[in-house]
Amino acid sequence: SATSVVQAPAALASSDGSAAPSAWNTAGTFESKNKTEWANSRISQMFKEIKFSSFGVDISVETIKDLEGDAEIIMNRGKKKAIYEISCTLEFEADLENETLKGELQVTDICGDDDPECSYTFNTKPSSTGAKTKANDAMKGFIGTINKTCSDFKVAILEQ
Repeated sequence: SATSVVQAPAALASSDGSAAPSAWNTAGTFESKNKTEWANSRISQMFKEIKFSSFGVDISVETIKDLEGDAEIIMNRGKKKAIYEISCTLEFEADLENETLKGELQVTDICGDDDPECSYTFNTKPSSTGAKTKANDAMKGFIGTINKTCSDFKVAILEQ
């Protein structure tokens, strides 16, 4: 009578010579892990920590609202990728010399491919043209900080 030997999938060698499989996927096949909850929590935390100062204007994130999106980490043949798309609205305060402007910054297309799309509005009208110019100039730098935070987030999610 013939004897058949059945190998466990973990013992199969990778036929394409790719990198070693992950610790959580010993066969090296496609697998994904949902990271939406972690991603939304982490990006919120990172945005809340932003304090930006430029042109005599101090900008801070007060609230994060309308946060939506999803995130997953996929492992395919030993390669790890993070796939995510997140958007939110940051309510901010910009403190100038003698006034505080409140506003909202829409941050969309946080996906790791490019910088996110950012657009803002001031809900408080600046008292003068000078204050408006200063605040707008500072917002350009603040958006640069948002972009940097999104790059840092891309690094952080890949460490998950």
